[in-house]
Amino acid sequence: MLYAVGFLGSLLGRLLRRDTPVTLTSVRLLRFTSPLNHDKAIRELGWEPRPTAEAVRRAARFFTSVADARAGHSRR
Repeated sequence: MLYAVGFLGSLLGRLLRRDTPVTLTSVRLLRFTSPLNHDKAIRELGWEPRPTAEAVRRAARFFTSVADARAGHSRR
């Protein structure tokens, strides 16, 4: 079924001369992508996942501090 949708998307893209969200190529590539799994990071590195909102806040603070360090001052 997904291959039919991909085929139709590719055909529609060619006819309209526009990119389409799903093409036959994108459907074929789905076979090669593996699902995300962080079990190995937990097992081998002792990583403990945190809530997304907290992780985003920490990443923002980190990148802000790096930018500030490059600019030669610290933000507090």
